[in-house]
Amino acid sequence: MLNKVIHCIFILGCLTPLSSQNIVESSTFKFLNIPGSARHNYLGKSAIAVPDEHIDLVLANPALLEFSSKGKLMATSSLYFQSLYGHLAYSMNNYKFDIPYVVGINFINYGKQQRIDVNGNESGTISPNEVSAYIAASKTYEHYKFGATVKLAYANYILANMFGASADLSMLYRDDERQIYATLLLKNIGYQFVGDRTQTSSTPFDIQFAVSKKFKNNPLRVIIMTQELYHWNAATTTVEGRGYGLWPQNSLYRIQEPSVVSAILSHFVFGVEINFGQAVKIGANYDVKRGLENSFDNMRGLTGLGLGFGIYTRKFDLGYSFSRFGPIGVNHTFTFSMKMNEWLGR
Repeated sequence: MLNKVIHCIFILGCLTPLSSQNIVESSTFKFLNIPGSARHNYLGKSAIAVPDEHIDLVLANPALLEFSSKGKLMATSSLYFQSLYGHLAYSMNNYKFDIPYVVGINFINYGKQQRIDVNGNESGTISPNEVSAYIAASKTYEHYKFGATVKLAYANYILANMFGASADLSMLYRDDERQIYATLLLKNIGYQFVGDRTQTSSTPFDIQFAVSKKFKNNPLRVIIMTQELYHWNAATTTVEGRGYGLWPQNSLYRIQEPSVVSAILSHFVFGVEINFGQAVKIGANYDVKRGLENSFDNMRGLTGLGLGFGIYTRKFDLGYSFSRFGPIGVNHTFTFSMKMNEWLGR
C-alpha cells in the first residue's frame, strides 16, 4: 500500500509546475496554516497521521474525523507573536451519508499598527485581520479513510481586501492491528480570486505525507512527516529566497547555500506523542524547515521545536502547547473542548 502512496506522490510532483518552489513564498492567506489547537501545535504538521476520536486535529487532516466525536464544541486561542488567533469548531454526524463532519471558523487579528505612507508620515492606526469559515468531513472505506475540507477566506487590510477559497483533500490508511497509519494530504488547493487593490495569487498549497507507529504495550507513538514534496529544498535559506534587499550578506540570518543533507532534511517533521491511558497526552515535534529558516548563525536555540500536553475527561478536554518560531519568538496555544450532550444532559 505504501508503495502505491509513494507512487502517487511522485506523479503529483511531476505534474506540479517548475515554478512550484515559490508557491509558499508567493501565496496568500498563509494564516490557513496556523495550527487549530494546542495538540495540533505540539505535534506540528506531523499531526496528519495521528488518528483519534477528538476534533482537535480537524484542521490538520479531515480524514481523522470519527463518528465518536459527535457533539463536541472546541475553542482555541493562540498568542501568535503580537497577534491573536482564534478557532471555534463543532462536530456532527450525517447518518444518511454515513459521514462525520465539522463546521468551524478561525481568524487572526494582527492588532493595532501604525498607518504610515510612503513618505513616512503617520496617519492613525489600522487593525488588519483575516478570517476563514470551513466545513470538513470524512468517509471510511475498508482500511482507508478519505477526508475533505472546504474553506472560504477573507482578509481585510483596510486599504486592500481579499477573498478566496481553498480545499484540503486527504487519504488515511489504517492498520489498526499493527497500529500503523499513513496519510497523503493535498493542502490548500485554491486561489484568491478577488483582490481589491492587490494582486490575486494562490493559497499556500502543499503536498504532505506522513507515517505513524504506536508500539504494542507501549504508550509511545512516533511520526515521520514530509512536506513540500514538489521541489528539492523546502527551506528558504538562500539570499535569493529571502530577498537580497531584505537579507544582506552580513545579516545574522542563515543565508548560505544549503548542503545536500540540509536540503533533504528540510522536508521532514519528526513527532512523538505519549498516551497515559485515555486521560493524558504529551507530545513534541521538530520541524527542520522552520529550524533552518528562522535561526541565527550565532543564536539558534530551540527554533523549530513544539511541546505540549492535553488532559481529557468525560465532560471536557484541556490543552496547552508552545512552539519556537525563532530565538526570540514563542507561540502559546490554549484549547478547551466539551461534549455538549454531557453538559446538556444534566
